Amino acid sequence: MTNRTETNSLIIVAFHAPTTSGCDYATQTIELLEKNNSTIGFVLGEPITWKDIFLSYRKKSIVEKIYQHTLFRPFFILPGQRIMVIKQMNYFINAMLLNIYVSLFHPQKKKYFWFFEPFFMPIFLPIFSSYITVFDCVDYFFSTQQPFRSHLLYSLHYAKHIFANSIALKNQMQRYRPDVSVVPLGFADRLFRYLRTKKITKHKTLRVGFIGGIDGRIDYSLLFQVATALPNVEFVFIGTNHYGSVGFPPSVKRFFSLPNVHHQEEVAKSFIPEILSTFDIGIIPYNIKQSFNRFCFPMKLLEYFFVGLPVISTNIEEMKEYQDLVIVIKTSQEMILAINRIKEQGWDKKKKLRQRTIALQHSWEHKIRTIQKAIGSA
Repeated sequence: MTNRTETNSLIIVAFHAPTTSGCDYATQTIELLEKNNSTIGFVLGEPITWKDIFLSYRKKSIVEKIYQHTLFRPFFILPGQRIMVIKQMNYFINAMLLNIYVSLFHPQKKKYFWFFEPFFMPIFLPIFSSYITVFDCVDYFFSTQQPFRSHLLYSLHYAKHIFANSIALKNQMQRYRPDVSVVPLGFADRLFRYLRTKKITKHKTLRVGFIGGIDGRIDYSLLFQVATALPNVEFVFIGTNHYGSVGFPPSVKRFFSLPNVHHQEEVAKSFIPEILSTFDIGIIPYNIKQSFNRFCFPMKLLEYFFVGLPVISTNIEEMKEYQDLVIVIKTSQEMILAINRIKEQGWDKKKKLRQRTIALQHSWEHKIRTIQKAIGSA
C-alpha cells in the first residue's frame, strides 16, 4: 500500500494504450500521481461494448478501483464503434458523464486533465476546459493520418501545458507551439536498481542484442547484410512478433533464417535486466526512412545504458544528444566496423558510469516530479 498525502487536486489521466500493454507510461504516471492526488485513469483504449456486457469471457469493469486510483472505461452505448462519428459520440457521452461525476463528488478540488496522445482531443478538451490541461507527449504523432494529425495540431494549440520527452520531439512541436518543455523520458529504474540479476555463464561468441517489438520499424535489409558478414557473431532479438498469423514478410523471414540470428518471444519485464546482462552490445536498428523512427526516443537506450552496454544505433535524431556514448551508423559497413571495434577494444568503464547516470536522470519519479512542479500540482 502506498503512503499517500492527500492534496486538494484531482487528476484525470486519459490514455489509449491497453492497461496490459508493455508500453506502461500511463500506469507508471498514475501510480506516481496517486501518491498525493486523487487520480482517475480514463482508459480510452479499452471501451466496454454491449458484447462485453453479455459475454462472460469478455467481462471488464467500467469502474475499477486499483490501490488508491480509479480506472474508468468508457461504455459505448451506441453500437457501431468502427464508424468514426459513432465512436466520437460515445467518447463525448462518456466524457460528459465523467465530468459530471467529478463536479458532483470533487467540487472543491483543483482539477487537471492529463493526456499522452492527441487522438479525439477536439472532443475531450472542450468538455474539460475548466481543468488545467497537460499534454504529456510520448511519441512523434506528426506522421499520423487524418483526422488524427488535425487532433495533434488542435492539442498543441489548446493544451495549457505541453511537454516532450526528447529534444528532437520538442524541436518538431515548437514549429506549432513555442513553449514546449523537455522532461525526462521515464525509465523504470526501480526494476533495474533493486532486481538482483542472476550470474550468467559467459558465452563464447560475441552477442549483439535487441529488445523490443519485432515489426516494421526495424531495418531488416541493413541487419541481413551485417549478420551475413559476421557469421561468428550471435544476433539475439527478444520481443513480440507483431506480424502475428500473417507471418514474416520475405525480408524479415530471410533475416531470421540466418544460422547466427535468434528470436525469442517477449518476456516478463522483471527478466529484462537479466536478459540484457547476456548481451555484449545493444542495438537500435530502426529504419529512419520512417519519420516516426527518426524522431523517436527509444526506452531501450536507457535500458542498455543502465547495464553499461555499448550501443550501436541508426541515425535517430535524439542520438545526437549522446554522440560520445552511442555509435551512430548510416550503413551496414559502418555497423560491421563498429561491432568489430567493440569486440577488439571493449567499452570504457567511465562511459558505463556516465550511461548509468543518464539512465537514472530519466527515472519516472524525476519525470513526474518535473511536470508536477511546472503545472503546480505538487
